[in-house]
Amino acid sequence: MKNALIDFVGKLRQAGISVSQAETMDAASCLQRLNLDDRSQFKDALRSSLVKRSRDIPVFEVLFDLYFSGGPLVGTPADGTVGEHIGQVHRMLAEIEERHNGELSPVTRMVMTGSFGELMRHLLAASGGLALRRMDLAPVRGRFFVNELRRMIDPERVRTEAEAVLSEMAYRGMDRDAVLEFREYVARNLERLEEELEELVLEEVEKSRFMALRRIEDEEIAERNLYQLTERDLSAMRPAVERLARRLKDRLSLRLRRADRGHIDIKRTLRGNVGYGGPLPDLRFRNKRAARPQVAALCDVSRSVRDFSRFMLLFLYTLKEVISRIRSFIFVGDLTEVTSIFREHDLNEAVSKAAAGQGLRYPFGTDYGSSLGQFVEEHLGEVNSKTTVIILGDARNNNLPPRIEALEAVAERARKVIWINPEPVAFWGTGDSVMPLYEPYCTTLAQCSNLAQLSDAIEENLIPLQFHDKKRSTRGGRF
Repeated sequence: MKNALIDFVGKLRQAGISVSQAETMDAASCLQRLNLDDRSQFKDALRSSLVKRSRDIPVFEVLFDLYFSGGPLVGTPADGTVGEHIGQVHRMLAEIEERHNGELSPVTRMVMTGSFGELMRHLLAASGGLALRRMDLAPVRGRFFVNELRRMIDPERVRTEAEAVLSEMAYRGMDRDAVLEFREYVARNLERLEEELEELVLEEVEKSRFMALRRIEDEEIAERNLYQLTERDLSAMRPAVERLARRLKDRLSLRLRRADRGHIDIKRTLRGNVGYGGPLPDLRFRNKRAARPQVAALCDVSRSVRDFSRFMLLFLYTLKEVISRIRSFIFVGDLTEVTSIFREHDLNEAVSKAAAGQGLRYPFGTDYGSSLGQFVEEHLGEVNSKTTVIILGDARNNNLPPRIEALEAVAERARKVIWINPEPVAFWGTGDSVMPLYEPYCTTLAQCSNLAQLSDAIEENLIPLQFHDKKRSTRGGRF
């Protein structure tokens, strides 16, 4: 059951339901105190332990029904005349296994004793060896796995061995009617074994289908142009956005863990092992740890790009485990810090408040120059060589002074300046766009009109595959 729970939690996470390690341990603790034959009690325990948000319940319900289809969680006892002789069968099977040095198939023992709980665990272990849980949607693959499982279980061998045991039971004087009843019992169990093979693969096909369709749905949502979506569409997309952000967090976390191990220093390794005559038992590493970035996010929340800012903030705060510190600012005609909103409210509520421009005095008439100048005047001293400044906006400045020197001052102190612009590149510099004026002071310019591009821009620039940070002696506080 422990392995089944871990696998089930893994699928919940893949489907976009956030489940912590502590919540998994709580669920395991609950299950130890329950009668697992009570399906509704079992389901309620998992739901109360693993699901925190009401909107995740439908996904939990689907996955629970796929993973725990209602089959017995414990062995099926024998009854009638068979039950009276089951002890004798156990002893006889043990003697045969000892006499044949354990060559008797374990499936034979499970079938003859009706141990279907143990048999199902055996089938699941066999399916894991076949990578059954990574099956695609094609039905022909399901038939292939049924045949492979049947080959591994080898029902014909089970029939042969069971008949040999029954013959020995008759030889040792077991009542003829009891032997006949036991033969029918074994035949029913073998038939059930065949059904279990089919059912197991069918369940795995449905699980794979559900997860694959979920991924397809997320990919389709990630490719939608955010300019073309209604408010209703944006609300419906939020669960998918959260799943995309969590997958990005997992990739960046793995990247950081790999970077923490460092890289082999070839020169030091060769020098340190010169006395061994060829082998290199003592590997030397460059102990350069990947520093988690500090982030200052400046988001334009004017009507034209408000939704892009909403999603970028959602992405960044989902990534807080791989970012040492996040400070967030919103601007239109002026600029204000909204970091405290994210400390005091649920993430989705905080994102909505920030995107609505809470705290701004001039929420109309975008003024990039004034907002950047205000950031420099009030916060530049807190920017240092560990700070990545991310600016999201279309750089349409309503023909107001662009204050290029303000962005230049930020670029001189920051580790990176990443500008994310939702407009197509062909529009940069047209009309009141001042993007070409800001471009020389940006480490990276990324055009992002959908969630996939936004995710890629954050992943490629926030924690790159190779770490080539410039060393600077920059004064300033910890951002």
